[in-house]
Amino acid sequence: EVMRHQLISLCQAGDYAMIASVVDTFFDKQNRLCSPDRRELTQLCYDFRSLLMTLLIQVPGLLTESVSSYIDGLLNADSPDGLKQDILSIFHTLCAQINRHREESAHSVFGEIRAYIQAHFTEQNLSLSSIADVFNMNEKYLSQLYKKESGVNLTAEIEELRLNRAVYLMADTEAPLTEIYALCGYGSLNSFYKAFK
Repeated sequence: EVMRHQLISLCQAGDYAMIASVVDTFFDKQNRLCSPDRRELTQLCYDFRSLLMTLLIQVPGLLTESVSSYIDGLLNADSPDGLKQDILSIFHTLCAQINRHREESAHSVFGEIRAYIQAHFTEQNLSLSSIADVFNMNEKYLSQLYKKESGVNLTAEIEELRLNRAVYLMADTEAPLTEIYALCGYGSLNSFYKAFK
């Protein structure tokens, strides 16, 4: 039961290397105790099939036709090594799907964050903290995600948007600096001047 929960947690985390280690250890221990007969092998097949079905219920979107046929194929395993290879193959496929989905989600969230910043950079209270609150994220994770996806620090991105806006307003309008700094999201004329240094 402990291994069952461990494998489900590792798969949800997309950690195939650790899953392979746990499965290898389990089968090594089984083989050292005794070579399972057909009845015991069938029971192992059903146990792993049950574990995988539980995982598929807990993580929506994983059940595909190929995964389903792999899982059904577990019942045809004719040796412990064959069962182990089938199980590892299924977990490899599931972890790849989970990791791909996680990357796609991160990229999608990044797009939402970037759009939010572009829509709100002129607000004085826009900051890493306020964006993290809006997207219900940890500030450190948000900062790392933004840097990973864009190659640019989030606060530097906000600063660049504000500076570009200020340059545009100074060149194309006759608005005084006392108005421009506020229109660009700066809290004071002093912070505006510092940004241009």
